[in-house]
Amino acid sequence: MMHFHFDETKVLVYARRGLELLVFEEPDYPEVLTQVPGGSVEPGESPRSAAHREFAEETGFEITAPIEELGIQGYRYRVDDRVIHHERHCFAFEAPSDLPDEWTHLEGQPSQGEPVLFRLFWISIEEAKTRLGYGMAETLSAPFFSSRPSRLEP
Repeated sequence: MMHFHFDETKVLVYARRGLELLVFEEPDYPEVLTQVPGGSVEPGESPRSAAHREFAEETGFEITAPIEELGIQGYRYRVDDRVIHHERHCFAFEAPSDLPDEWTHLEGQPSQGEPVLFRLFWISIEEAKTRLGYGMAETLSAPFFSSRPSRLEP
């Protein structure tokens, strides 16, 4: 018998730099698919605040630009005989041009277990549509990603 479990509220943060998207992989876990920064909304925390916190925890950089809420996405996956449901609040912002092209960051206090090493890098939005895992590419159909930004950092 399958049980439905409505798990937790999550945030995803899509950092765009022109026509590129910031993504990460976990070098210690090569089976984990490419993702964008994000994580859980803590009790009493707003999704927008969680987006700021999670981005900083996973990248080592603060969001300094205005962030746009793109909408809410449901995501389901199976664990044994249960289906887990996450409600994902998706945010995006135009990242400053001075972020590195590639870097590693150790998230010291992940929500579960040992610190996690992230390798962060930029890929084209087009490549992200096929490379992102866990349903994260669905958000790339939002108008925020469909055209060149009107303002780029100098």
